[in-house]
Amino acid sequence: NRIEGTITQDGQTRQVKGVGYADHNWGKKPLDEVTRHWVWGRIFADEYTIVYADVDYIDPAMNIARPLYIAKRDKIIVGTASPAIRQWDFVTHPVLDRHYPKQISLDFEQGGVGAHLNIRFKALVEDVDLLTATGLNPLSRWIVRTFIAKPAYFRVIASYQGDIIEHGRATPIEGECLYEIMEFE
Repeated sequence: NRIEGTITQDGQTRQVKGVGYADHNWGKKPLDEVTRHWVWGRIFADEYTIVYADVDYIDPAMNIARPLYIAKRDKIIVGTASPAIRQWDFVTHPVLDRHYPKQISLDFEQGGVGAHLNIRFKALVEDVDLLTATGLNPLSRWIVRTFIAKPAYFRVIASYQGDIIEHGRATPIEGECLYEIMEFE
C-alpha cells in the first residue's frame, strides 16, 4: 500500500511517503502457545511482492511447511509454498540477551516459478523486551526472564538481492526490506 503521513521524533516532525504494510495476527490461541519463534519478512521489489516466514511451531506436525507468497503486480504466482530458508551469522543483543540472524537466504522452485534471495542485515531499528509490555512488576519479570522465558521482538532493515524465476526466465531484484524476529521462549 502507498502511504503518506508524518513522523515525529525528538520533537521534530517530517513528512514521509512510501510503501506501507499493516500486519495482524489472530487466532484461537495466544501466539506463544503456537510457536517458539519466527523470522518473517516482506519485500517490495518493483512489480513483485514477496512474503516469507521461518516459523518454529510447538506442534512438530506444523513444522513441515514454511509460508511463502509471491505476487507479480496484482497476480499471485506463488500462494502456498515451502521454501528452504537458512539463517546464519547470529548476533546477540547486549541487553535482551537474545539473538537474531544477520543473514537469511531463501530458495524455492516449483511449477516453473522460483525465488533465490539473499537478505543481509543493515540496521536494527526496533528491539522490545516483551515482558516489559506485559505490565508485570519488576520482580515477576525477573523471575520469568531468569527461569521461564526471555520473550523479545526485533525489527531489522536489510538489503536483499536475488532472482525471481518464471518459466525459465530470471528477473534480478535488489533493494531494501524489513524483517522481524519474534522470540517467545
